[in-house]
Order: sequence, then C-alpha cells, then structure tokens
Amino acid sequence: MSKWLILESCDHLNVPYLESFHYDAENRLTFLLSRKYGGNIKVHFNDHWVFRMIDEGKAFETLGEQEFNGKAWVFMAENSELIDWFNKESCEIYKDQGFKHFIILAQHHIFEILGQDSPQITIVE
Repeated sequence: MSKWLILESCDHLNVPYLESFHYDAENRLTFLLSRKYGGNIKVHFNDHWVFRMIDEGKAFETLGEQEFNGKAWVFMAENSELIDWFNKESCEIYKDQGFKHFIILAQHHIFEILGQDSPQITIVE
C-alpha cells in the first residue's frame, strides 16, 4: 500500500465526525461531516466509480501503514490496490480514464472513493 497524500487538514486537532452520506441515481456522492468545535463540512463528488467504507476499528492494516497526524482528513493515493482492483474487475476497459483514489477519514470511519475529479469541499456554518 502506498502512502496517502494529504489534501485537506482540520483547523483543530480532531478529524470530523460523519453525520450522513447520500448517493443518488445520477452517481453523485455527498458526505456531511461535523466538526467537534462547531460547523459542518460538506464533501461532494459529482461522479464516482467505486465507493467503499470500513469502520476504523476494523482497518488494522491500513491504520498501521499510514501516518496520521490528527488533523488531516482528506487524502489521495496515486497507486492503490483499489485502482488495481477496479481495473481488474472492469477488464482494464477504463484503465486510461485517469482515476484518482480519494480517502476521507472521519471519526470511526474510513471512506474510499475512486473518481476522476477531486471532491468539492465546503464549510457549512
């Protein structure tokens, strides 16, 4: 597993909590996260190809291989087993689509999203 690259960090020492996530028929994915010290964060993907979630208490290998500083909560992996898995499952038909593997770390959850575009992140006070 390659090391994740940090894309977003919190202004406090705690990663946000998951409030909800929503997937719709047009392949859009939206997360609503809350910050410990007030306010919410909306993370929106206009399009995605793969989505998976694991409880952080069951992600021992991932947690052991990555370096977490308590502030970073959005990451990207350039070479990943998720990309490799998707290419294998799709018989490499989409291999040249320029996928990116995004990771959202919330308190108690790790979300992985495979898409072409970076997420839109907005603060909702």
